[in-house]
Amino acid sequence: MIKKFIFISINLLLLSAQLFAQTEQPKEEEDKTGKKTFEMVKKEYGIYINEPLLKEVEAVGRVLEKQMPFSKPLRYFLVDTPEPNAFATLGGYVYVTRGLLGIINTRDELAGVMAHELSHVIKHHPRKKIEVVIIPALLELPANIVGALVDPELGNLLNAPISIPSNLGIAAFSRSQEKEADLSGVDIATKAGFNPYGLVTALERLEEYVEYITKEPAKKTATIDHPMTIDRVAYLTSYLQSKGYERSPEVPGTLILTLNDLLYGQDPKYGILQSNLYTHPILHYQIQLPKDWLADVANDKVVSISKDKKQCISLSCDTTSKSIETLVQQARAKINSTYIVTTDTSSINGLKAIRLSVYIPSKSKNCEMIWIQLPNKKCVVKAVGLSDAGLNNKDVLTCFNSTKAITKEDLGNIYYKTIALKMQVDNQKIADYAATTDTTEIQVLSLLNNVSPESVVKNEGKYVKTFNHIPLVLYKE
Repeated sequence: MIKKFIFISINLLLLSAQLFAQTEQPKEEEDKTGKKTFEMVKKEYGIYINEPLLKEVEAVGRVLEKQMPFSKPLRYFLVDTPEPNAFATLGGYVYVTRGLLGIINTRDELAGVMAHELSHVIKHHPRKKIEVVIIPALLELPANIVGALVDPELGNLLNAPISIPSNLGIAAFSRSQEKEADLSGVDIATKAGFNPYGLVTALERLEEYVEYITKEPAKKTATIDHPMTIDRVAYLTSYLQSKGYERSPEVPGTLILTLNDLLYGQDPKYGILQSNLYTHPILHYQIQLPKDWLADVANDKVVSISKDKKQCISLSCDTTSKSIETLVQQARAKINSTYIVTTDTSSINGLKAIRLSVYIPSKSKNCEMIWIQLPNKKCVVKAVGLSDAGLNNKDVLTCFNSTKAITKEDLGNIYYKTIALKMQVDNQKIADYAATTDTTEIQVLSLLNNVSPESVVKNEGKYVKTFNHIPLVLYKE
């Protein structure tokens, strides 16, 4: 189940290109920036490998390119994240997330989204703030806390408060720039032979999907300085009608057949969260994060934060083949000498563990760090729990003590999902195609197919998006 917090104010993120300033720069600098951004995207999220779907995206992009003044072919990549997004950067890099591809239904919608993003490039729209970055923050934990796990830099621990951002991404462009890219995008897509209303239908489905996942309607506030989706749909519809393009009834079902087998939701290679139970299918271990905390999985870490924002947990694995004692010693050597540190060696569910409890007087913070040796001697689970001094850290310690090795039989009880396309049969409902009676899943499938759960699916010969449920034990890297 996709966590609600992942989509907080996601309307600020959807279809807003996180673009480096498109000012005139030497070609060498543009290429350097593009490569640097590519490495950032690859590290933070990973590149999703799906050749048939990548070819589909590239084919749409090539058609659009013919309507634009690019001096050389662009490079296209699929980003391994369930968040719906698309963006372009200097150096001719274009990115589309698998999360976006799972929601759109037609090549027209894909073309509308991509034309919008590429319009920012050809219009030379500069981003508004230099600190706007490509990677949106899902959980804005202090970078040095996450760094304590990933880069083991513990010396500067806790120099920032725990916080959750008010939105997932910072809008890189102004209202006028977004509107200009919208209008330019539909013009380009139309000239390229795509349905003029592709961007409109994509926006509508994305908005409906996000509102269902978050259980909250989009709200217009004074802090939102780029167009709301409802406004974008309105001015795009008016613009297209003024040019004589009337909207035809949308036919449900997907026309992008390469969406079959597209990974939906979490990528198993980074681990799966179910009711905050984190399971790693490759390293064969499990850990129960606090059930009422917000949680998310990135490609090299797992982060969880309490609802009051006063406690957090971050964990990852060390695969450097160093002994657990060496890792602890290296961490201990980096901790500020003014911090109060106690060490404890124990066993957690039969696994060797070493724990450092750190009190930082100047910050009034407690930090629990633990290293747990997995049966695979080359892997050590590393976890950090942070809380304000005086708070009960029972949830943090309970989480740590839940770590255990698991078997193939355990993995057989946990599933991940891929999209499956099935031929429509007249007089059936979406529920008839679902592999589960879970009403939540049926609702999601209804949104993905742009039909009501109670509507009879017709138009035989088209396709319906359904889900494959694949046991985690069958996952292979």
